[in-house]
Amino acid sequence: MQAPKMQDNRFGRQFGLALLVLGLISIWQEWPINLAYAFFGFGSLILILAQFAPKLLAPINKIWMGFGFLLGKVVSPIVLSLIFTVLFVPTALFMRLRGRDELKLRDRAGASFWLIREKSNIEPSSFRNQF
Repeated sequence: MQAPKMQDNRFGRQFGLALLVLGLISIWQEWPINLAYAFFGFGSLILILAQFAPKLLAPINKIWMGFGFLLGKVVSPIVLSLIFTVLFVPTALFMRLRGRDELKLRDRAGASFWLIREKSNIEPSSFRNQF
């Protein structure tokens, strides 16, 4: 599934404003003044192109979106692996050390893991209009 394509003029406005903000940050952090001039120059140029000739920004937009998708393919598995390792592994180890068996896999007395209900309190009418 492909993500919806961002309009070139919208991309230009956002990217140009981001470069202008980077220019302000470079002045505030006292980075080299040439860097601030470069940010302001490129930001202004992209804002002008976004306003008057947004089709010229299409190749930059395509490259930027490709970079975003590539970054998502790399970062997502790393973040999900960290969440799994930090959250679920310690919880499972703690539960195992305490002897909890939520799925009741250790007490295998019968031939099946099915639980037999003593009394069914489910009425057939409860299956109508479930949502």
